[in-house]
Amino acid sequence: MSHHSFSIITCAYNPSPAIFARLLHAVAGIDAQAGRPEFELIIVDNNSSPALSEIDFVRDFVAGHGHLKVIQESKPGLTHARIAGVKAARYDWIVFFDDDNEPAADYLNQAAALIDRYPKCGVWGPGRISVEFVGSVSEFALTHRELFQERSIETTTIDNVRWGQTAYPIGTGMTVRRDILQFYIEQTESGIYTMTDRIGKSLISGGDIQILLTGIKLGWYAGTSPDLKMNHLIKQEKTVYKKMLQLVYMTSTSAVKLFNEVFPDDPHEVSRISNRRVLEVLYTQMRLHLFKSSLQEAGFQTARKMGELNAQVLAGKSLKQPLALKAFEKLIT
Repeated sequence: MSHHSFSIITCAYNPSPAIFARLLHAVAGIDAQAGRPEFELIIVDNNSSPALSEIDFVRDFVAGHGHLKVIQESKPGLTHARIAGVKAARYDWIVFFDDDNEPAADYLNQAAALIDRYPKCGVWGPGRISVEFVGSVSEFALTHRELFQERSIETTTIDNVRWGQTAYPIGTGMTVRRDILQFYIEQTESGIYTMTDRIGKSLISGGDIQILLTGIKLGWYAGTSPDLKMNHLIKQEKTVYKKMLQLVYMTSTSAVKLFNEVFPDDPHEVSRISNRRVLEVLYTQMRLHLFKSSLQEAGFQTARKMGELNAQVLAGKSLKQPLALKAFEKLIT
């Protein structure tokens, strides 16, 4: 058995029972692995109704595994739930599985091997994520599986550059040293980090990337490996076109500020965005995509570019959001 131990943290708010059950079955598969590392599973119930501990299959599963437990976090939002989970965790490596993840049975075995092989690396993520749509899905969603974090990295890659490394881990299945997360929590609770993950209908997120960048800030590397594999189960409502527009806009709009909060000594420059600039980008995107692909694709790429413009506004403390950008944001929300 590996000398590394893991605390798996899963935060959930009214998860799909069928999808959540697949996560629990996957954890059972990890539990059954020969020579698996010691681990615990902490399920953080973030105001589900009914409470997760009252659902029969969850209660039965926890009762059958002594190293699994459900805790409550009443403050809404993924960041608050994650912090509660980390504070309740016993072990030095934290693994974040979302309630729609289905990790491979050897996930912890492979993670432990990577930790031994690359001692400078403090953050790991899966290089193989297969998106599985649950229910009917549009052809447009099928052509944008990367939005739902599908990836296939061929070789294990680690790096410590601050920006632009496409092989860095993403949120799904992220495995992090506890001391990195403790620093992240301190920065968040003191108000230095404000890019908390999604709460309700908010379009702002960034916790995953801020955790990764915090590791870089503290001198660690981050890595992705094809040895870490999982399925990402996407329910039908997440593939609605408007939801996809919101997701790509949200991802783009958060990038600059979350970076600048982690590295205030070397921030990305920000500039004022005018209504004219917004309209120019809108016109350019429509010319590039509307007549070469489809209206849906044009809208999707426009949302990405509009998010990049809004990133400047969000990161500039004294900058005002232009009316044209406000109108676009209202249109997709």
